[in-house]
Amino acid sequence: MSTLLLWAGVDSHGVASAYIATDSRLSNSPDLTEVWDVGQKAYCSTSAPLLAGYVGSSFYAAHLIPRLIAYGEAILSGAIDSHSFLTSLSEFTYTAISSAPPTHDSDFEVALAFRLDTGKFCFAVLSATPAGVNFRDLSGPIQSAIMHTSGTGAAFVHHKFNEWRQTNSADTSRAIYSAFCDALLHVNPPNTHLVPGKSKDPQSEGPPQLVGIYRKPGSPGKFFGTIWKGKLYFAGVETQELPTGWECRNELFERCDPISRKPLPEAKKHIDEVTRAKRLK
Repeated sequence: MSTLLLWAGVDSHGVASAYIATDSRLSNSPDLTEVWDVGQKAYCSTSAPLLAGYVGSSFYAAHLIPRLIAYGEAILSGAIDSHSFLTSLSEFTYTAISSAPPTHDSDFEVALAFRLDTGKFCFAVLSATPAGVNFRDLSGPIQSAIMHTSGTGAAFVHHKFNEWRQTNSADTSRAIYSAFCDALLHVNPPNTHLVPGKSKDPQSEGPPQLVGIYRKPGSPGKFFGTIWKGKLYFAGVETQELPTGWECRNELFERCDPISRKPLPEAKKHIDEVTRAKRLK
């Protein structure tokens, strides 16, 4: 499994943004003797306002999601409601996965965020197995909120988010993403009741991956660079630079310069609260 987080950013005018964050670990063995911490799990369309991320069978999901996004791009180019859009994606997914070998682990879950041509943000989860594909349409938030978490690390994210809700950044995108990063950074209390004897989810590892969409009409999905333990990453892969104009976020969701790795002068910062760095002391 792994950790997936889907959330909405809300301001006084309604939903302003949507994001998906995941870890980067893929594993071929239950005992984690064979892992690869550079697997892509978060995707976005660069021509349409559509995001996707998955947990579960990486083999099937990684082959299907790029095609699912391309199919979704074509549908979103015309006027369509969220139910019809999700029904079309579910049928496409089922057609693909129904022929999967029954003895192979083929179950996976896809979290989706998209913006209709009306400007409405929509959030949903597709659950896929060879026996069928179902979708759950998530209701719209009234404040910045976690819309969905999944994977073996989900409980750890909620545990850390409850800590962030005690700070001045409660119910903000900064708190939500910071909680996600905290859950990956081995900062959960030792012997936590979430997983006896474990301070974090052993199946979630590698740098965070981040994709998002904004409210601006006509704007497509965005890949973000992430700063993780002082290094720069794109989609789980360490890199020394990002394409011109790409945004970069650190573990506290602050906008950063990808070269210096430091927050931009105009970036919104955490103020007067318990940050990740302080909690590590």
